[in-house]
Amino acid sequence: MNYQNSTDFNIYAPISGSLIALKELPDPLIAQGMLGLGLAIQAVSNELIAPVSGTLNYLDSGVVLITREDGLQVLLQIGIDTAILKGAPFVLQKPQQTIVTTKSVLMMIDLKAFWVAHLKPIVILTLPNLSNATTDLRIKYRQVIVGDLLYYLAKNNYYTKK
Repeated sequence: MNYQNSTDFNIYAPISGSLIALKELPDPLIAQGMLGLGLAIQAVSNELIAPVSGTLNYLDSGVVLITREDGLQVLLQIGIDTAILKGAPFVLQKPQQTIVTTKSVLMMIDLKAFWVAHLKPIVILTLPNLSNATTDLRIKYRQVIVGDLLYYLAKNNYYTKK
């Protein structure tokens, strides 16, 4: 099955906090969409969950990659310039190549470690194998609670803009 033919475009908040547009982030590669379409969340909670169901392809301190059964990839990056933390604020909860469901706990994050290092605990969620040409992200920037519906991905050729 190809994600471009999928009817399931729901993606859920992996953490509680305030939604931020990628263009507002200080990292120019992320702000320009080089990691894919998406958004960021200024985290206020410490539990990171799976925003979609699928295979946990990669889980390391600060980076998560999940691939849904239909091939859609969701990339999570926790923080910007976090190499100085040497993985300390991340407690991994799942092994790689595990099948996860939405709301499976992936890791616990020590938010205080971010603040002590003068870093913001921002979770960046991107969809690296989608493009603006085929998809319209419907994002309402707001406060979210872990597990809330983040956005609905609409295929440009399947709906009419109002």
